[in-house]
Amino acid sequence: MGEFENSATLPDIWYRRVGRFTDERGFFQEIRRVSDLPVNSVDFIQDSVSFSKKNILRGMHFQDNQWQLITLLKGYVQDVILCVDRNSNNFQSFIELEMKEDGVNQILLPPGYAHGFANIGEEAIMHYKSNVYYGSTPQHGVHWQSKVIIDVWIKKKWIMSSRDLSFSKLENYE
Repeated sequence: MGEFENSATLPDIWYRRVGRFTDERGFFQEIRRVSDLPVNSVDFIQDSVSFSKKNILRGMHFQDNQWQLITLLKGYVQDVILCVDRNSNNFQSFIELEMKEDGVNQILLPPGYAHGFANIGEEAIMHYKSNVYYGSTPQHGVHWQSKVIIDVWIKKKWIMSSRDLSFSKLENYE
């Protein structure tokens, strides 16, 4: 497994390449080994998977007090992480990563960060580990066209959920 690297822009965010063992049958991939995590106090209690078709943009989502370990299992996505914690020195800072099966394919997000991604391949499968149950704490979102990140996204006609389109822009967020 690859080593986690800190983002230069957002030092609270870690990412890495998780290797795969492939043969004629397919592949095996280890997602998490507690001893590899840069933060040993995270106790993940739920796993979830999302599947996205071509031209889908999801986000920007976050849940109160949520840590997430996000792994791209299949595909090629543009991933955006935005600090939404008004008490943080990193408020409104963001990073954008290309995630690929054979490149950076895992990120570790602490609370206070919104996450979104755009599927720029044919289909994408993302695996999420979370330290809180989905819906057990308030769920929030920030509009993907918020001023600080509007120019980051690949210019394309994206397909989005009505929920994601209804989120307030960060500059209007209460």
